[in-house]
Amino acid sequence: MISHQRSEQGEKETMITEDQLEQLCLNWFHTGGYEYAYGPDIAFDGDTQERHDYQQTVLTGRLLTALQQINPHIPFAVFEEAVLVVTKPETPVLLHNNRAIHRLPSRVLTVGKCERQVGARS
Repeated sequence: MISHQRSEQGEKETMITEDQLEQLCLNWFHTGGYEYAYGPDIAFDGDTQERHDYQQTVLTGRLLTALQQINPHIPFAVFEEAVLVVTKPETPVLLHNNRAIHRLPSRVLTVGKCERQVGARS
């Protein structure tokens, strides 16, 4: 990342390191109310395991908990289906998966006999 600083001698570019950028972002998220978990601690071999392996990018336990807190009136099976849609993409093409994820809020998920629009309240 490059920041531009002006001085009497002209414009000067200053580089920041990856660690500095990471710390800035962590502080920004913390200010917004988010909590930080150190990656190795939540790894499958860490002290507070939250993922099955290092390839798992979505923390499904946290996602399910958050979905339940936001939508307590929706059956748990609907959340499990939504998590599968997010964590098991239909295609290896990232662009297609991103489009599918962005369509989720307006898509109807059908689980058994329960059909609800994601994010809708009854």
